[in-house]
Amino acid sequence: MDHSPGDLSTLTQKITVERGFGCASYKEKCLSRRIAVRMRARGVHTYADYARLLDADAAEYDKLLDVLTINVTKLFRNWDTYSALAGTVIPDLWSRETPAIRVWSAGCSSGQEPYSLAVLFHRHAATAGMLPQIGRVDVLGTDIDRASLAAAQRAQFAEPDFADTPDELRQRYFTRSAPFAVSPNVRGMVRFERRDLLNDPAPPGPFELIACRNMGGTDAARWSWTPPPDDGTPVNGNIIATDTLIFVSTQMKLYAISATDPAHPTIWSAFTPGEIAISRDGLLLVTTKLNGSPVLVAYNLR
Repeated sequence: MDHSPGDLSTLTQKITVERGFGCASYKEKCLSRRIAVRMRARGVHTYADYARLLDADAAEYDKLLDVLTINVTKLFRNWDTYSALAGTVIPDLWSRETPAIRVWSAGCSSGQEPYSLAVLFHRHAATAGMLPQIGRVDVLGTDIDRASLAAAQRAQFAEPDFADTPDELRQRYFTRSAPFAVSPNVRGMVRFERRDLLNDPAPPGPFELIACRNMGGTDAARWSWTPPPDDGTPVNGNIIATDTLIFVSTQMKLYAISATDPAHPTIWSAFTPGEIAISRDGLLLVTTKLNGSPVLVAYNLR
């Protein structure tokens, strides 16, 4: 195959303009590898020929976008991280006297992350003897890929999806035989929407918890953010995209749980414009202003 970098750039610009897919947010090697999958499937040998194929075959565009947006994920991926979440963040959120705990899983793929979060909230409520209040928790999963969302709606998983799942949670919240279905009590806590985080606005908040572990491939992320008012009124933080595990609470606690040190979540609070913090996993957070509005910008230093 002729994989000229110049032709790849032309092709990715074409995809961005015609389909609104943010190719610039992905590393070149990742893009070329995934595009090559479709080129081989169609017997095309150059980027220029593949661009002409896209012009002639709209269905191929859809197949390409499916390949570009695919995520490899599991239920409770990296259990130590979820354990830290269960021990630190969920008890904090549950203890607040708010009528609803709204959770957003950004880039949810086929549902592994939002169902994992819902299971942890359900277990916490059961342990606290407060299951009648589980209706407070509303978990939203969003993704750009329609096929992934359809799979998420089915709430069924295969054996490899459970590689990181503790036996206690698997036995309690999933059926015993394939296809392994999520418990109806947990399924009812989760809903899904299609959303392109690079082009669509964030879902309306406020969110008490935002998880974005599947948002890989980006070098920087921008958050919309409002400084905490003097009277302590809760404020909102909406994720656009990032590639680390970030949690934002409406009480202006920002949790960053690193895969390298999950037992010790980094917690920041009460940001002021110009403040800078660096998490344990190399995430540089800078508060600044954009068009007169405060924003929190995250840069991956790894």
